[in-house]
Amino acid sequence: MTHQMLPRPNSLAVRLEHPELVKRASPLTYVTPDDPVFLIVHGDQDTLVPVQQSQMLQAALEKAEVSSTLVIVPGAGHGQFGDPKITERCIDFFVDQLQAAK
Repeated sequence: MTHQMLPRPNSLAVRLEHPELVKRASPLTYVTPDDPVFLIVHGDQDTLVPVQQSQMLQAALEKAEVSSTLVIVPGAGHGQFGDPKITERCIDFFVDQLQAAK
């Protein structure tokens, strides 16, 4: 069985039938002000995870005053970021964070 065959946790049926499980599975449930900095990269053509979920996570992090950056990649699907600029942005993010931790 592949993950595409399973009901999506954000589907209305799953949310109505198992709201507590959906809440426990959602990263939004666990956002707190002491979270580390986030870099969220999401393709706008992702058919597995709607881009709105990353936007909701970004909003929750901002509300908790957690430093975060959301990069929406035009034309990209789920984890399909072939643009070298995206890889460079990720590397720059980690270098910046590691240097700041010194």
